[in-house]
Parts: sequence; structure tokens; C-alpha cells
Amino acid sequence: MKRLLVTFMALTVLDAVSADWTPIQLSLCPPAQLFRTETEVYGLRANILLGHNARVAGLDLGVVNFADDLTAIQLGVMNGARGFDGIQIGLINFVGGLGAIGEVHLPSASAVEDVAPLIHLRGVQVGLFNDSGNKGPMSLPRDELAHSSRVTSWREPEQSGMPRGMPADKRYEYSGIQLGIANFADRIRGVQIGTLVNEADEVHGLQIAIFKNYARVLHGVQIGLLNRADNGVLLQFFPGEIYGFPIINAAF
Repeated sequence: MKRLLVTFMALTVLDAVSADWTPIQLSLCPPAQLFRTETEVYGLRANILLGHNARVAGLDLGVVNFADDLTAIQLGVMNGARGFDGIQIGLINFVGGLGAIGEVHLPSASAVEDVAPLIHLRGVQVGLFNDSGNKGPMSLPRDELAHSSRVTSWREPEQSGMPRGMPADKRYEYSGIQLGIANFADRIRGVQIGTLVNEADEVHGLQIAIFKNYARVLHGVQIGLLNRADNGVLLQFFPGEIYGFPIINAAF
């Protein structure tokens, strides 16, 4: 163990190995890793504490795993990726926005008619806490939500209740499955299955939770004790106005 630590200290002093890509990466904690952060990994990356590379394709193992672009299976306590097309299995999983870890700066396509372009994310997240697009309670601080009485389209920023503090060039569409205790997404096409709660700005698909489902815009079905969609059925027998329905709710 002592010899391994000495090796990593030496790599830190030498600023690691310079290469465009590698089939194997071993990391203690950047910059103490065999190859620099800019190096792309096509194969296996093993992270003793924390690993970070520009791209990882293959298998990513460790305590804390991060990649700018991920086409791989991530297995760890905490997994994070900016671009995502793969599988994450861990206690905490982030894709798109990296939550409390740091903000994402992805190149974005040109906006059309002042509508923010979508950054597409695809895959499966399995964990206690899953976040796609920096939407959960561990996400970056944002301004208070804009008021919206009834939402009709996720693509209408002035009506959709999107956070005013969120830059217009960052909209994340997640296609796939989230399975966990709590799931959060910006826009999802697929399924959220949560023991406690599912939340998303826009849902095209299915939300299933024992306790609560929430969507600003719902094009699909919600199943749970409490279901709310801001474009859904208006219930007036609760205090105030709540758009939703207990047990099962649907809007299209």
C-alpha cells in the first residue's frame, strides 16, 4: 500500500502521462492518476477514490466516478457524467448537470426561434438518488421559480415555470429509466420508478411512486399516493388549487 501511494505521488509531480487515449486508467484522485484528465479511456477505468476523464467508454469502477462524456457502465458510490449514454449503478447518480459537484458547460446547438436546444441523455440510472439535468435538492442554487398557474408546454420558458436562474442553453432530455428512492429529471421520455418521490419538469411516459409524483407538464400516466401535474385535472376540494389526482393521474 505504501509503495502504491509513493507511485501516485510521483505521478502527481510528473503531471501524469500524456496520451490521447488509453485502454486502462488508474486513478487515486486527480491529478494523481496514470493519465491526464484530458485523456479518453476506451476500456477500463478503476478509481480508488475519485476519477475524472474527458471520455470513458467501457467500464468505470470506483468510489466516485466522473466523466465529461460517458458511454459506459458506471459502478460506484457516486457517479456523474455530463454527456451520458450508458448505465449508472450507485448510491447517487448525476447526469447532465453535476449537481452540487459543479456546473456543466456543454457545447450547445444554435437555438431555433429562441427555444433552448436540448442536450440528449440516454440510459439507465439505478440508485438511492438519481438526477438528470441538475434538478434535485442537491442541485446548484437557482433563483426562485417563476409563477405559473397552468403549464401547457415545456418549450415556453415564460410560461413553463422554469427557474429564471437557469441559463437558456441548458435543457436536458433524458430517454430511459430512473429507478431509485428519489428521482429527478429536467425532461424525461421513459419511466421513473421511485420508492419516495419522482419529479420532472416534463414527463413523456410513466411515473410510479409510493408517495409522490410531480410533473410541470405531463404527457402520460402517474401512479402513486399523491400525483400532481400542472397541466392536469384541477382539484378544488383541497385547500387552494392543486392540479392532479390521487392514486392515478393522466394528462396528454
